Amino acid sequence: MELKCSSSSIIKCGQKSVIENATKPQTTAERYGDGTYSVHTLVLPLSDQTIGSFNSPLEKMSYITGGFAKMFMNVGASMGMGKMQLSLIQPMPKLPAEYIKEIRIKRLFFYIEPTQEGAREQSWVKRILKGRDDVNFEFIDKIAVKLSPHKLENTETWTPILAQQEMLGHEYDFLKSLFRGDYFEAPEAEAREMILMKYEEDEKERYLKKKTGKTHILNVTNPKKAGQARRFFVDHPKLKGSFKSVLLLNNSLIIELLNDRIIEENFNTIVSLEAQKIQDLGNIEQCTVATCLDFDVPYKNLFPLISKSNGIRLDAYIDADKVPDSFQLKGYIEFETKLNLGF
Repeated sequence: MELKCSSSSIIKCGQKSVIENATKPQTTAERYGDGTYSVHTLVLPLSDQTIGSFNSPLEKMSYITGGFAKMFMNVGASMGMGKMQLSLIQPMPKLPAEYIKEIRIKRLFFYIEPTQEGAREQSWVKRILKGRDDVNFEFIDKIAVKLSPHKLENTETWTPILAQQEMLGHEYDFLKSLFRGDYFEAPEAEAREMILMKYEEDEKERYLKKKTGKTHILNVTNPKKAGQARRFFVDHPKLKGSFKSVLLLNNSLIIELLNDRIIEENFNTIVSLEAQKIQDLGNIEQCTVATCLDFDVPYKNLFPLISKSNGIRLDAYIDADKVPDSFQLKGYIEFETKLNLGF
């Protein structure tokens, strides 16, 4: 059978049909970044996590950021011991500059749990007779953490070295200088050290982020229900589109709402209506500057500094009184990275 061309044919005889892809393929940087680099976020709980081996640029970066999380976990463990200095020296793998362009600390968040009964304030009997204090962060006077490159002679092991000592004259003078305004910080590209965070109780609002939405914490009483607790809020039909983030750290659910008065009122209404279900999962409370410290960390690129040597040194300077008996520090550190993945 012979096929003939008709005058109504869309494609003329003798021409080829070419179908072009209407959607232009995107690079990783265009889809997940700023058009030039891929932008990724790493959120690490403050815990004594194992720092494993590495075989790729991403694993090398996780090794480094894991060391930062370990340091801040030890800061929490050393609170209440008076004036203390902690030093963490960590060997550095060779970082491929062709892949890794920026590493920045985006957020550092501390939270102090209440007692097992959910109590914050102690009765006068417990305060006077048992010497117990209210469960909040008011026992902290000053904290600061400094980052600097460190030259290691022995590079056969990748195990971090942690040292702890009482903070004496010179070190304590350095801590105080950070809050007097007479400490000079060089630009990122020229810096030989960098202050990652600082906090002083007397002027706490100065060193904390300006809040853009209410944050609530659900302390899950039964660890087996931690996942169920997160699903309750994330999947609740009347709370869709209400959250900036919902993070589960151990048995604490950190719920951050969008900055909207109607969203806040709706959330409070749901919490009230669903009080029995929530009580079965744990104790919920709203963050205050006494119970949650959302530090205003400098948004600086750490990569030029940590690339200067085969090791890094983190020094923490802590001036804190006796901690509450039930003290448990929870929190997380969030990093933002820019990568040149080439695809």
